[in-house]
Amino acid sequence: MTGHMMKYNPAFLSPAELIDQFVVRHTDLEVVLQTIRENTTGANQHVMVIGPRGSGKTMLIRRVAAEIGRDPELAGRWYPIIFAEESYQVTTPGEFWLEALFHLGQQTRDPRWQAKYKEFGSQWQDENTMRERAFDQLMAFAEQEGKRLLLIVENLNSLFGDQLTADDAWTLRHALQNEPRLMLLATATSRFEEITQPNKAMYELFRPHHLRPLGQDECRILWKSLTRHDLGGDRIRPIEILTGGNVRLLAILSTFGAQLSLHQLMDDLVRLVDEHTEYFKSHLDALPATERKVYLALVERWDPSTARDVADAARLSVNRASSLLGRLVDRGAVVTLDDTGRTKWYQVAERMYNIYYLFRRRGSPAQRVRAVVRFMINFYQPEQLVAAARHIVDEVSVLDPSDRQDHYYVYCDLIDQVPVDTVRGQLVEMARDTFGRLDDVPERLAQIIGPPTYAGVLSASVSSAIDSPTRAAADPPRHASARGTFTFRRGRTSIPKSYRK
Repeated sequence: MTGHMMKYNPAFLSPAELIDQFVVRHTDLEVVLQTIRENTTGANQHVMVIGPRGSGKTMLIRRVAAEIGRDPELAGRWYPIIFAEESYQVTTPGEFWLEALFHLGQQTRDPRWQAKYKEFGSQWQDENTMRERAFDQLMAFAEQEGKRLLLIVENLNSLFGDQLTADDAWTLRHALQNEPRLMLLATATSRFEEITQPNKAMYELFRPHHLRPLGQDECRILWKSLTRHDLGGDRIRPIEILTGGNVRLLAILSTFGAQLSLHQLMDDLVRLVDEHTEYFKSHLDALPATERKVYLALVERWDPSTARDVADAARLSVNRASSLLGRLVDRGAVVTLDDTGRTKWYQVAERMYNIYYLFRRRGSPAQRVRAVVRFMINFYQPEQLVAAARHIVDEVSVLDPSDRQDHYYVYCDLIDQVPVDTVRGQLVEMARDTFGRLDDVPERLAQIIGPPTYAGVLSASVSSAIDSPTRAAADPPRHASARGTFTFRRGRTSIPKSYRK
């Protein structure tokens, strides 16, 4: 892969870079291209690509434009005009066609079209004149080139929801429906009223194409293209869980250091949250207020939850919470885990929002520790989790007691929450043999790990004897825990009464 992976601005990529970095969603690309190829009659089928923020909509539609540029058959019939990702200045149909003329001038670099844009823009006092002249010039260009125009417009839900009136929408529909030289390829973050309600202008004008979350295979391909590291088998599953198959979140996570040092791990997570706060925040801000309230109630709970659980946390009726959760499922922000029983269980689709919320919205040390543990369990494979725990144990051994508390809390939560019994057993054994010799272990952790094992003590003593046989024989090691001390002498262990059954 050449160039720098663009998480937010694929528009900055050259066509060659864009093609090179487009490594997933090939099926989606072919579906859109097939519709374009089939538009040969007097009425074009317009397409709406629908997907949440970060799902890859911009990358997909710009890849469509790049393919038209390099496919001789498509290039001979179509000319893409690509709008900016936001068209905030468009508030009338005339300004819509004027914006298309502006981007035509930018793409062709032809002074003629650039001059026409300035000329018609100065006639803004008369909306009808501006609309007709800008539209006629676009059709003149299409006639000159002998091609149809593919207008690529993003965030159409914002355009029709906030910037254009209902009458404006009907005016645009008339042109799109009756001019065979125009096709609209648009994007939206979700289905919206203008395309779902029979009395609205855009109803049934578009063929909707929903971008689904990336599956394991696509996550693996994208991860490899971003990191040069291949995660075979099920090793990609933690990445899929954390990102929910969201392209942008996966790109963000690929920059994460994944250090095994707990200090470095916490620093890296803080940096990740800090650098991408605007992205996380924009996702939350885009939700309607009541849906956002329910979403955050689910985010804070972390674990799969019922509608009643969420209703109690959000202080809403169960019926209201259930309805709002349904909307969030339609948006792709929430997923249901089991529909086979009578009770539905809901969970946030992209687990990175749990990390973000626990780190930033509830930034207490205890919540940050909880976030670190959740991240480790989701991010690391079992063998990696054991290795990470070993680093925590090793760090504790060299830290001043005043700096050990986060390590203890993380380790305790790891043992509590790790879902694999064999891994939990390894973590307990590891902690028992090391933390059992320390006198500042919190009581909760001491109760979990119990006394050091005989094998662990023997191993420590043999190691000491090898390092310093004279000292080991003269001064057998004494081991301390939160609940007493014991001494290894001549192959026997004297265990304090508090540990005896």
